[in-house]
Amino acid sequence: MDEIENQYIRSFNEARTHFAIICGAYSCPKLQRFVYRGDQLQDQLKRVETDFYKNPLNFQIDEQEKQVKVSELFFWYTSDFAMGQKVPDDSNDEFRKPLIYQYLKLKSPETIKEKLKKGDFKLVRMPWHWQLNEASL
Repeated sequence: MDEIENQYIRSFNEARTHFAIICGAYSCPKLQRFVYRGDQLQDQLKRVETDFYKNPLNFQIDEQEKQVKVSELFFWYTSDFAMGQKVPDDSNDEFRKPLIYQYLKLKSPETIKEKLKKGDFKLVRMPWHWQLNEASL
C-alpha cells in the first residue's frame, strides 16, 4: 500500500487523497463503504474530506484556547498540502505550520474557513494512535 500511495497516488497532487487512504490504525481516516470511481472521484473526495474534519481524532478547533489541532497527516505530508510550495524533508514544525494553516484557510470546508478567518489560532499537532482500528460493520 505504501508503494501505491507514494509512487502513484501522490503524483496526482491531490492532498485530499490522504483523507481516503486507510492504513488501519485508529487515527487513520475511516474506511468508507464505497469503491472509488473515476466518474465520482471529486464528490467522493469531498465526502471523505468532510468526514475527516468532523472526526475529533483528526481535527479540532478549540476557540477558547485559540488552537487548531490537526492530524499528523498534515505534518507527514506537508508538501502535499503546501499548494506548490517546496518543503524540505528536514524542515521543522515552525516551517511547516504556516503552510498547513494556509491550506486550511483556503481549502478546508467553509465552516472551518469561517472560524479561522475570525481569529489567530495556534496550530497544534495531535498525537497519532497506532493501535489497530476495530472493524464496525
